[in-house]
Amino acid sequence: MKKFITTCMLLASIMMIVSGCSSKEEKDVKQSSQKDVSTIMQGRAGFEVTSESVDSSGNLKTECCAVTAAPKGDNLSPQLSWNPVEGANSYAIYMFDSDADNFLHWRLADIKETTLDEGAVSIEKMYVGPYPPEGTHNYQIVVYALKDSPKIYEGKINSPADVKAIEKNLDEIDGQSGNVIAIGVLNFKVTRGE
Repeated sequence: MKKFITTCMLLASIMMIVSGCSSKEEKDVKQSSQKDVSTIMQGRAGFEVTSESVDSSGNLKTECCAVTAAPKGDNLSPQLSWNPVEGANSYAIYMFDSDADNFLHWRLADIKETTLDEGAVSIEKMYVGPYPPEGTHNYQIVVYALKDSPKIYEGKINSPADVKAIEKNLDEIDGQSGNVIAIGVLNFKVTRGE
């Protein structure tokens, strides 16, 4: 009987180790499949950004996709929420398609709120919903917590973006770096035809 109990405990321990390794490997794969577009995240504080417009599988609601998407969306900006960042006087929001040369879909400047309703921005000069040409594309909404608002916000909507130039512009005010206090990132995906 003692031998049986010892064998069962050994098998249970092995199962726990194997399942622990498996979930770590799955987590590493998920993290490595999504490239961080931000070039200045290292050494900066992070904060959580959530959205009711992204489902539990990480898919963006169709209503937030472009009117030219398949299926057709309503071009409503996603709902976003985050906790206030200490020392931040404003926030900047950018949305990139990381599978298409960081194609810029959203640029919102000098935000004072920490919650945006779905559809808060639908002006095409500031928001164009995702419309992947084929397959599944990965997107990132990056929220920058800023000490001060820059005079100019870099990046042209509906075209590939130079993330490094955007972040340099956000971080340097009057030749001094350190304007970006913290960065929050929300990852999601959109699949053409779904």
